[in-house]
Amino acid sequence: MAPVPVPVSPASNALTTDYTPLFKWSDVVPATGQPELDYYEIEIEIPNGNNTFLTLQDSRSIIRALQFEFTESLPANKSYYWHVRSCNVVH
Repeated sequence: MAPVPVPVSPASNALTTDYTPLFKWSDVVPATGQPELDYYEIEIEIPNGNNTFLTLQDSRSIIRALQFEFTESLPANKSYYWHVRSCNVVH
């Protein structure tokens, strides 16, 4: 299992008027003997009512940096949840 990066910004429960925020996270290093990391995946979700979420599929892309900027404006006046994971080709 690959180590888990920690979201840095936007911070949890942060309010913003920037609808194309730059998502940043911490770097991770695999444990000794574990495969090298190949990329990160970020998922951005919007609550859609009834405990369901609309996942912004465009955000499910291979990222080799420690940041991601969504290219289209996110909808205004919404709550967002985001998480990132580190991946290697054997995940």
